[in-house]
Amino acid sequence: LVIVYTGLFSIVVTSAGHLVFRRFLGSLRARGYNTRNGLILGTGGAALRFVDTLSRHTIYGYRIVGLLGPRAGLSPVRRALVLGTIKDLTRVASRVEPDLIVYAMPIQMETLRRVIEFCDSEGIDCRIVPDMLELITAHARIEDMDGIPILTVRDVPLQNGYNRFVK
Repeated sequence: LVIVYTGLFSIVVTSAGHLVFRRFLGSLRARGYNTRNGLILGTGGAALRFVDTLSRHTIYGYRIVGLLGPRAGLSPVRRALVLGTIKDLTRVASRVEPDLIVYAMPIQMETLRRVIEFCDSEGIDCRIVPDMLELITAHARIEDMDGIPILTVRDVPLQNGYNRFVK
């Protein structure tokens, strides 16, 4: 009987602790604390779906600071988020200081290589919203955000609060 009570008590306490922590984290992020700045490369369908997903799910902790890409065909609200083109990446990144750069545009290998090299040199997390299955490699990690597959090419481990605390 003690084992059954302990098991049930553990489940209830763990679930309650998890719920309280998520609510606390959600309230912090709603006030702008404990968030990471994200710069989205692209203004197409994949990029806008990703922005919408992050807007709906604040628990992920990302705040979109801008988009890089063409303004054509965007609503006025979306057009205001566009900070330049992909050629302006270095200038815009130095201005907005993103913690995360998301490549969400059609794959152009030379452009993607430059973005990854830039992220490596600046210590910025780099994620790719893939539009093709050929992008999946053994060295990448795939995450799912509300049905959108995200390919993590470079992840800075110390950005995670738990890893930073342990170190």
